[in-house]
Amino acid sequence: MRRPTAGLLPLLLLLTAAFFPVVGRAVAQDSATPTAPVATAAPLREVLIQTTLEALPPPPTVVRLLRITLPAGASLPLHTLDGPELVHVEAGAVTVRLEGDAVVAPAGDLGTPQPARLAPIGQEFGLVPGDQLAIPVDVPVAFRNDGSGPTTLLTALFVPADEEGPPELRWVDGTPTAETLGGTTSRVLGNAVATAWPSGPLVVVVERLALPPGQSIPGQGGPLLLAVEAGGFSFALVEGSFQVARGVLGVEPAATPDAAYTLSPGDSVFFPESVSDVPRPDDRRLLVVLRLSVLPVDAGSPNGTPSTEPAPDEPAAPTAAATTGAADEPTGPETAPGFAVGATVLVSETGVRLRTAPATDAEVAAEFFAGRELIVTGSPQESDGIVWYPVAAADDPTVVGYIAEEFLRPASP
Repeated sequence: MRRPTAGLLPLLLLLTAAFFPVVGRAVAQDSATPTAPVATAAPLREVLIQTTLEALPPPPTVVRLLRITLPAGASLPLHTLDGPELVHVEAGAVTVRLEGDAVVAPAGDLGTPQPARLAPIGQEFGLVPGDQLAIPVDVPVAFRNDGSGPTTLLTALFVPADEEGPPELRWVDGTPTAETLGGTTSRVLGNAVATAWPSGPLVVVVERLALPPGQSIPGQGGPLLLAVEAGGFSFALVEGSFQVARGVLGVEPAATPDAAYTLSPGDSVFFPESVSDVPRPDDRRLLVVLRLSVLPVDAGSPNGTPSTEPAPDEPAAPTAAATTGAADEPTGPETAPGFAVGATVLVSETGVRLRTAPATDAEVAAEFFAGRELIVTGSPQESDGIVWYPVAAADDPTVVGYIAEEFLRPASP
């Protein structure tokens, strides 16, 4: 099912004293802009969840980031939701049981992800820190902590908005007892109501950004949810729209022009279309945010369940179908004919890794979704039998590294 396309209307945040400007894709300047140089240290990025979905529940849709903590011996019995449930294991280990198709992406050894695959059905299996699980709508799932310490799960939910209250789990075998739940808690990290989605299929990415003092918050296409884990930032609305939420208190009324908004740990802001860089030139604090992005997959890119045969360097990202049943396997990437310095190129697959050096064993600097725009910054280099191009992200020049040629294609025919 196709969804309405969300336009990229400009969002403008006024600069007044401690408030900084943002206008979709370009930073606006103001006479009150501080003249002190902005720190150039690059943000640290950690991709926690990256999944391709055929569709999301029709708007209005609740978008929610949760941190679920299961003490030792606690469990969440079989339950379902009216939308996809995307899970990243943060700490501890968890035993999972599924009664339908879902996709698991193991973290792998030494930070090297393994290919995503369909999870077992009807039998228990374990997940450890760094593992991802993408559960489609209405697929029953159960979690249990068999360890001696707590397990924490970062979870992204997309469920139809309900006037009667927040989304609730539907228990398959009846409401569990307090003894079964064992003190399990769920903390709201980010909360919003989306009124439109880009045309599907869609890539959902949840990242953790650690931004040094003075480092701008990188711009990004939307819809986009930013949830503050540490530090904070302030802004005021001039044009466009956004939603602010304060943890369990839910989404505040529509933003008031010129009103001051300050986000602290536990708060979040949702941009329904897009946002450009948010400068923080006078901020002396480390800012840590969770960034949830919903982005369209490029029309020419493959989608569906990743192949069990990964590409030479970059495994495909996990995919959760909107309905049960295995998705089609993707075709191989389109080979690029070569690119000039300064050329704009597109990433041809979701889950492609950017490396700090032209080698398959080099550190991973970032992971890209299909259709991400990059700028070629130098001549190609050959290593490990692979041609590598130095590139920078078109929307964030601090993101730089090397990418294999076969995962690039021209930005235009």
